[in-house]
Amino acid sequence: MACFRGCARRALAAAGDRPSHAWIALHHCVESLARLTGEPFTKIFARLEAAHNFGRQPARWPNAAQIRAAAADLVAEHQAFLARYNALVARRRVEKKAGFRHRRHGELERLEAIRQAHNHALPEVGYWGWRRIRESGS
Repeated sequence: MACFRGCARRALAAAGDRPSHAWIALHHCVESLARLTGEPFTKIFARLEAAHNFGRQPARWPNAAQIRAAAADLVAEHQAFLARYNALVARRRVEKKAGFRHRRHGELERLEAIRQAHNHALPEVGYWGWRRIRESGS
């Protein structure tokens, strides 16, 4: 799987009339965010399509400005999720140092369970694999 930051960098540098490499990088960013948060790929992409007025059909592919705007949204969402997750992890570490090793932390466990269930159910398929899944209706 591609690294979120590297793909985001490529998507944020989108230029030209049909920035195909940036378009694919945006797909990798969505896939990476889906694996991180446990939110379905299609749900994240639908949110981006609605917010930035583009689609995954060739006639509605985004221009460079739309890709950059969508990538900026993904970067902000990625950072917000990681900040929240890291705060929960830090809080759990403090609890463990205080001797509460067997205490359950509901929110952290919930996030982990969502992510693990999502990642266990989906193979790494990349852009064309997601397209195949979407078009087959699976």
